[in-house]
Amino acid sequence: MRNLNLCEEEFASFAKENIFKRERRSVKVPEDRQWRAERMLQLVAIPDDDMLWQIPPVLEGRQGTDWSFDLRPDCSYWLSLRAFNPRYRGGHLRNAAYVVNNRITCPYFTVEFKRDGDGQSVAINQVAAAGSLALYNRYRLRNDALKASTRDCNSDHTGRLRHYALTFVGPLFDIWMLQVAPVGADGCWTGCTMRRLYGADCTDEYGVRDLVDWVNEIHRWGLSRHGPSCEQDIKTVLRVGGVRTSAAQGA
Repeated sequence: MRNLNLCEEEFASFAKENIFKRERRSVKVPEDRQWRAERMLQLVAIPDDDMLWQIPPVLEGRQGTDWSFDLRPDCSYWLSLRAFNPRYRGGHLRNAAYVVNNRITCPYFTVEFKRDGDGQSVAINQVAAAGSLALYNRYRLRNDALKASTRDCNSDHTGRLRHYALTFVGPLFDIWMLQVAPVGADGCWTGCTMRRLYGADCTDEYGVRDLVDWVNEIHRWGLSRHGPSCEQDIKTVLRVGGVRTSAAQGA
């Protein structure tokens, strides 16, 4: 594809067809309530305080960022609402977390594609913006749950919150992890860190194998750790609002 001098969308389309796949969509909600990921393409999620999707606050001594730009990741993975209890899935859940189209919540993985030669810094900045927005709102959900349970927010409670990202520049990919920085004395947000975990070249067979392994591991974490963790925090917040939920995981 690089030798053919194809456009960025051709690279992205090939990857989405062969690696970054999606679950089959259906109006009928399965009754098994298994955790599933929803792949969204160029989803526009405009920050909105009333919808529990807020921009990270400007840190002291730092220059603020204009979040009015069009932030639409090439590809992102969110939790499907199909895993949540239908008793509170329909209307109550949006009182605790950001919900899109009554279908998805709590994103955990962002992917950005750029054509070879377009510059990796652009792709990195884009996943940093999308990832920090998602991570900050995950932090807010955890903080709200801690307040609801009358526990103080500290780094022990927020340090494991994370968001994964992947940048693709031509055949080269890099895996990134965003984590909440140690919170302040009062549990306040102090920013997040973004660390490169791995990178390789997909013109090499072993590079492709590594890419598939990393993507599978990110989804394993998203559906086995991130999903149940978000569910517990959501139920904790809803109980304070008078919604009856079970303390048992998956109930």
